[in-house]
Amino acid sequence: MMAHREQIPPDRTATMLKFLISLSIVTLFTAELLGDEPSSPTIRVLTYNIHHGEGTDEKLDLARQAAVIRKADPDFVALQEVDRNTNRTGNVDQTAELARLTNMHGYFFKQIDYDGGEYGQAILSKAEILERAQQMLPGTPERERRLLARGLFPVGETKLWFATTHLHHANDSIREDQVKALNELFATIATPELPAIVSGDFNAVPESNAMKEIAQAWKISGADQKLLTFPAVTPDRQIDYVIVRPTNKFRIISISVIDDGVASDHRPLLVEIAITP
Repeated sequence: MMAHREQIPPDRTATMLKFLISLSIVTLFTAELLGDEPSSPTIRVLTYNIHHGEGTDEKLDLARQAAVIRKADPDFVALQEVDRNTNRTGNVDQTAELARLTNMHGYFFKQIDYDGGEYGQAILSKAEILERAQQMLPGTPERERRLLARGLFPVGETKLWFATTHLHHANDSIREDQVKALNELFATIATPELPAIVSGDFNAVPESNAMKEIAQAWKISGADQKLLTFPAVTPDRQIDYVIVRPTNKFRIISISVIDDGVASDHRPLLVEIAITP
């Protein structure tokens, strides 16, 4: 004997089909509202010119700067104007001391010999570095040499380049040449598999030729916002930035200037970033 199969009436079939279509639309709409998948890693990036530890009150106080960093709770910090064992700052390895005070890993990159020690930039990170490199940028012998320093770091199941730089402050032409060198380097190493974040004191306002050149290849965090970072006491311009490349590998979640006018002559810039699948 053949089993009896209940026949679903045509009007009930149509109703069920409409319900399934509606459910699919709602699911897609919800996903669109939520943005990236929850599994997409997010990171907090801070760029901070620490003025060799000296605040606007002319006091040398790394503990005060470390407190600013800890409160921001970044995954990566790009530091500019960092001393290492110089006479002017008490022969202290400032990178090591800030790493200790913030419970992060610290990596110093030398620009020049200075006052019995060294002067340059540094990276603080929660993750340990996998690879490091540095490149001197175009300049002139009579001026301070400028540096682009980078590290390769793990972030979840992916890796990325995180870099710090400090571009020339007094000569537009030199600064524009430095931007070209930066772009040429990352054109070869920044890929969807190894995306890049560069943070630092660019010494350029948003409408400058240098920043227009950067905007051709990079996403500038907060490019549509007024983010005043310098001078710290009463800031009237932005010269500190966080930029990312390739542009479709990152989504900027939030960006803010930290309200501190004492610890350094720059205000730190904090950016929260999602790495897209």
